[in-house]
Amino acid sequence: MKKIFVFIFLIISAYCYSQNDQNISGTNSRETEPFIAVNPTNSNNIIVAWMSLTYPFKINTKTSFDGGLTWGNVNSIPHFSSNILITSADVSITFNNSGTAFICYVDYKLTLDSGFVRVAKSTNGGISWNNPVNAINALIQPDKPIDRPWIVCDQSNSTFSGRLYLVSKSYYAATPPQKIWISISSDTANTFSPIVRLDNPVTTGTLTNIMGTPTIGADGTFYCAYASYDISQNPFPRFVCTKSTDGGNTFSQYTIAYPVTGSQITDTLYQGSYSLSANPSIAGNLIFQAVDARNGDADILSLYSTNGGQNWSSTPIRVNDDAISNGFGQDMSWGTFSPNGIYAVAWRDRRNGITNDTSDFEVYTSISVDGGQSFGPNFCLSSIPSPFINQIRGNDFLGITLNNSDVFVAWSDYRTKTPNKEDIYFRKESLNLLNSNNDYYLKKPLQYVYPNPATETVYINTNNEKIINIEILNIKGEIIQECFTNNFSVTNLPKGIYYINVKTTKSTFTNKLIIE
Repeated sequence: MKKIFVFIFLIISAYCYSQNDQNISGTNSRETEPFIAVNPTNSNNIIVAWMSLTYPFKINTKTSFDGGLTWGNVNSIPHFSSNILITSADVSITFNNSGTAFICYVDYKLTLDSGFVRVAKSTNGGISWNNPVNAINALIQPDKPIDRPWIVCDQSNSTFSGRLYLVSKSYYAATPPQKIWISISSDTANTFSPIVRLDNPVTTGTLTNIMGTPTIGADGTFYCAYASYDISQNPFPRFVCTKSTDGGNTFSQYTIAYPVTGSQITDTLYQGSYSLSANPSIAGNLIFQAVDARNGDADILSLYSTNGGQNWSSTPIRVNDDAISNGFGQDMSWGTFSPNGIYAVAWRDRRNGITNDTSDFEVYTSISVDGGQSFGPNFCLSSIPSPFINQIRGNDFLGITLNNSDVFVAWSDYRTKTPNKEDIYFRKESLNLLNSNNDYYLKKPLQYVYPNPATETVYINTNNEKIINIEILNIKGEIIQECFTNNFSVTNLPKGIYYINVKTTKSTFTNKLIIE
């Protein structure tokens, strides 16, 4: 699927653009693990949050109302206690459809005799936060379920619109079997439900320090990906997608992939991350990306689903476009969709280094406009390389978010080489500029039909424009089928070449369709 990019790859695959990124933390301490989110009611309102390693560790936030050109003051989220042993980590942010922001993080005592996953909200775009509520108590279960909590909000028009889903895991050093947990709020984070096992019945098994990565689909379906290796259930390790179509009352599970021999990240200097993202404009379209070493060094590989995680593409796409097995790995990846269905993934990349796992790194991104079937050329976001940051815990994540025209990325960077001082850097880049690296990609319409070729169901992305009607034509130009929704079955049609005419409230377009 990526052959169409070969010519352009030869020209620009290693080209790094000179536009500057911004240091937005501007402190004299170690700033790390950023998360970034954009307001769905104001695409210029961006919030970045991160962990500040000034003892005691705390969560800091900054907000912008001009798309990242300027930033307000640093806010520090308060601890639940003034005890000097209290520390905070693992921050995430989400918005609801009304523009209220929710920030989630771990706040616990280093002795582990008290602690919580806490959630605060902001109704002014992140300028200030209300008093946090304690969503999950560290002592509620023996495994202390307050590690790596991610929070997502249903921004769809479903019955469960506005519902908050908070996914956490066992404390990283807890005795196996470790677990994935979920708590839900239906009252804008005033209260949260008692936690429920999410890795059930498919458990995490013997794996440790795993996490669940949640996301919400266009129809309000909740999804979460996690890793499992329970030989009593399956002799092979695998990635699992769990989903709920009823607001988190019941769950079902599907296998995303079985990692092949050599895919495991064994070098502790690489951060073996993964994430699951649901397309907010096409129900059932999911993209799963992970760091994978099957090609001899760490790469970013991606799979996609068009039916809500029940089936996945069989062959992973290698997203990074440097030379295969060149010894310079990619890691610390995260991906997400724009509201109109463009997907972007960002990662830490050593391709321009001079050693291998300890090389200087830059931050790269790549986008997909067809639901994960293909990816465009890689784009370097870093204006200056950063020396490698050797920190096993406390430097596990970078942040990425999109509106319909731009991608926003935040990461921790050591370019100043000042001892014990990492900074949070931010880069905004136009999706049109990313597309302009490739003439084919630029001309590919944002309205698209997939999968193509198709065998069962076809999905139409109309960039949130309301569909008036869809016509399927044979090669003679005769209308043989008509529908009025953005997904329909083609199992009744013979194999061959067809054309699809799509008319929306704002535009019309025609796509070729192959049925196999």
